[in-house]
Amino acid sequence: MTKVTKGGRTITMLNAQFTAENVVGTKQDFSVRTGTLQFKADWPGIFIRGDDALNYAATIRALLKDPAASGRCGCLEELAELLESCRVSR
Repeated sequence: MTKVTKGGRTITMLNAQFTAENVVGTKQDFSVRTGTLQFKADWPGIFIRGDDALNYAATIRALLKDPAASGRCGCLEELAELLESCRVSR
């Protein structure tokens, strides 16, 4: 674990191994796509890239303003499936 100060805020950076099927690129230059992410033996979680997060947020905001706008519900179905993908059977 490494602590870094940026703009007066201390950020803790993890130097941990993680498993993800959504990592692309090389070891030195990689990118993580939206999907399930798991650190060692911890519970899997969800990583949502900024571009996807903004799309989900825009869809949710539109539906909150006009629930009849059901044409955008496909995005919410995708989000629900993404969130459910971290379910594990133990």
